[in-house]
Amino acid sequence: MKERKLNRKEKFYSEYCSGCGLCKAAQDVQYVDYNGFSYPLSLTEDQVELCEKICPVNGINYNKRQDKELWGPSYGIYKGWSLDDKIRYEAASGGVITAMACFLVETGKCDAVIQIGPSPDDPCELRLFANEKREQIISCASSRYITGITYDTILNIIDYDKEYVVIGKPCDIEAIINYTKIDEKLKKCIKYTMTFFCAGAPSKNATLKLAENLGVQADQIDSVRYRGNGWPGKATVTLKDKSERHMDYIDSWNQILGRNIRKMCKFCVNGVGMYADISCGDLWNLDQNQRPEFTEGKGQNIIFARSKAGRDLLTEAKDSGYIYVEDYTKLDNLKYIQPNHFNMQTTMIGKIIGLKLCTVCVWGGDSLVPKYNIEKLFKASKGTSKIKLVRTVIGTVKRIIKGSI
Repeated sequence: MKERKLNRKEKFYSEYCSGCGLCKAAQDVQYVDYNGFSYPLSLTEDQVELCEKICPVNGINYNKRQDKELWGPSYGIYKGWSLDDKIRYEAASGGVITAMACFLVETGKCDAVIQIGPSPDDPCELRLFANEKREQIISCASSRYITGITYDTILNIIDYDKEYVVIGKPCDIEAIINYTKIDEKLKKCIKYTMTFFCAGAPSKNATLKLAENLGVQADQIDSVRYRGNGWPGKATVTLKDKSERHMDYIDSWNQILGRNIRKMCKFCVNGVGMYADISCGDLWNLDQNQRPEFTEGKGQNIIFARSKAGRDLLTEAKDSGYIYVEDYTKLDNLKYIQPNHFNMQTTMIGKIIGLKLCTVCVWGGDSLVPKYNIEKLFKASKGTSKIKLVRTVIGTVKRIIKGSI
């Protein structure tokens, strides 16, 4: 019985892997590439036990949440942007995270920034950096709409005599926070965490398809920029001859990148980054129909201080001239400004019900479902209609049967 239970857990952590890579960093879990994503090849009993404690996909933090806010806990909600025009222009949105990272390093509050950037060896791969200089930090600005094994090298690049701010996807930050609860040595090194709103991690294949749609073959790619150089900017593939091919941001995401994301991303309840000290997203302008506008402009962030430390940092950075921030009071507008994240929170119960139905009716009970607190999911669903929930259940079942989930 114990062996069977362990095998099911192995299957769960492989099937719903978010790609944080901490299990690989800590216990050398081996990964295999499949359809542009990396998944654990197999897990020993000790490795499963580690995943039970740190993996962001098991719902432990969501289920323990005490706040009742749809957008997660906050010590302050703000509108803002970087006061450095270069950062604001090059960043994905308002540049607040990059500006904050520069502030922390340049004022000596942190020694370096742990962040993801493009690999110098492959423009369609990612690499983890410990950046100590402003130019290095800015070079990692803007979105990376591509998946990778984020923290597989973090224990190698950390200097335990230094203090760091860590920037990553919401699931990555959740994983690192979980890991510091069992690694006191690492906990002392990580002083702050920052994250951004995330709608999913596309596969490497999605980037190659983006390039292909722009008439670029894989061996011609010199670099890929998914956003930035404006707000929202364009998806840009630079060829080795330094010529560029462009696609509108919203087209690149809706038609290509966003259609090829990890399975867990489709069942994520932490897309707004609830567990970092600071979380930022796009504060899109709305048109007359209350829909986000994607016309070019100067970037601006919605900023959540998720902790007292985060709130204090924002105040200090503002007073030091790194960022502009003002209180954001139109919280009811966020469901229009960030409709995808609003829908993810309010309709997740429909997705889970659809998954459970398929588990019983299609797979005979032989499948796994994220273990979210059902009561919390139902409470979150009060923000949407029953008709929409029913449609979500039906849509989820159809996608599962078609194999698109």
